[in-house]
Amino acid sequence: MNMLATSHSDRLGNRLRQLIGEGEGTADCFREAEQRSLRLKVGFYDQFLPALERVAI
Repeated sequence: MNMLATSHSDRLGNRLRQLIGEGEGTADCFREAEQRSLRLKVGFYDQFLPALERVAI
């Protein structure tokens, strides 16, 4: 797979698959990593909310 032709989400998914592997607890481990990733993303975008509130729509 050409990593340059994949999206950031694709690369994250592939890397998680490599790190987690297969076996007992895989689903739980993936779920935890996915939730952490989502919290980071939401936290990044939420930092801009005060600026949006100051802008007249």
